[in-house]
Amino acid sequence: MGVYKVIWYTLLEFLLLQLVKVNCAEDVDAWRLHERTVGGFSCGPPQPRSFRLDEIMDDDELPDIQTHVFPKMTVLYRCDSHSGCCQSRTKQCAPQVLEEVRLTFRLLGHAGKGSLLKEKYINVATTNHTRCSCQTVTGNIK
Repeated sequence: MGVYKVIWYTLLEFLLLQLVKVNCAEDVDAWRLHERTVGGFSCGPPQPRSFRLDEIMDDDELPDIQTHVFPKMTVLYRCDSHSGCCQSRTKQCAPQVLEEVRLTFRLLGHAGKGSLLKEKYINVATTNHTRCSCQTVTGNIK
């Protein structure tokens, strides 16, 4: 019985080592795929983001609550820490070049109770990011 026990444990050890090798190979493949994904998402062109009017205007410039704004949202281009990957932990994707843009919104509202609907157009100055680059981070990175 002793010989069979030794053979059994030797075979079991061999099979376990093969399983570890397979798991390691799967981990290496998963890591390589992750590396390719991150490498293909480098800090590059600015990405579109949606904004509400109250996110791009000062509070004192905002129309009153009973005014309807068209369009409800706008799209601006941004470079931020979610816009792409940088090779260094001390750098993140940030705007390199900014451009001022003027956006026109249509406002519809009543001047007072029972009054006719009034239409007004407003121009809002805001900023688009037009070029991103990896820049040194100020502060702590989590």
